[in-house]
Amino acid sequence: MPMIICNDCCEDEYIAKRFFLGETAAERHDWYNWTAEQVLNHLVFQVSKKPTFLEAHVERIYYCLRHNFNEQLLGALVDLLLVLQGKGLMLAKRLIGCSKPRLTEEQFAALLGQLNKKELDNNIIFYNYYSVFSQGILSVTPLLQCLKDNEVKVSDPLTLARDCIEFSQLDHAVNILEQAILHQPEVKELHFELLSLYRSTRNVTGFNQMHEKLNAQQIPLPIEWRQLSAFFRQLNLND
Repeated sequence: MPMIICNDCCEDEYIAKRFFLGETAAERHDWYNWTAEQVLNHLVFQVSKKPTFLEAHVERIYYCLRHNFNEQLLGALVDLLLVLQGKGLMLAKRLIGCSKPRLTEEQFAALLGQLNKKELDNNIIFYNYYSVFSQGILSVTPLLQCLKDNEVKVSDPLTLARDCIEFSQLDHAVNILEQAILHQPEVKELHFELLSLYRSTRNVTGFNQMHEKLNAQQIPLPIEWRQLSAFFRQLNLND
């Protein structure tokens, strides 16, 4: 069972300090041929794959700051607060403080107001398209889920796809999941992983093509397909 370990002590300050001094993987990754958006998508995947790995959250925040991704930064901060659930006060406060120049006064005040809360207020500020764990695919399916010891492990295609994501082979991961769904459409975990991949990479074309294939075969789809379709439509309107 995954655990969030984040005591309000100097260790939190050390983690943040290392990232903001540029001594982390954000400075060392061999991503020379990637655009800034592609690098950020990779960092978002690291967070979505391991929600309780705090260093991944901090690196994502740091990267958004460096590249002036203000809306993405807000989404990253919201995700951090959702995962911390009222813990890690010193770390969260430091990261929000360092992010202040990129936030509006309203956003900054709202984030500070959430520090001690296990659940975020239903505030319009937090309906941010770049948050992985809040707005986007709205569902009763929990994004942060702990498996009991006696629960069945994920299927092989899902494990393989997640391994590809770990090594930034995103196109390969998409192909694995799409083929697996066509052969095992009843496995909801495959749908959820593919939809998360479509959403994080803003892959509207891939989503539409796969949606058409599944409809042509009259395969019943989880409600999350319809929700992501609405998300993409809203995203297009905002652009």
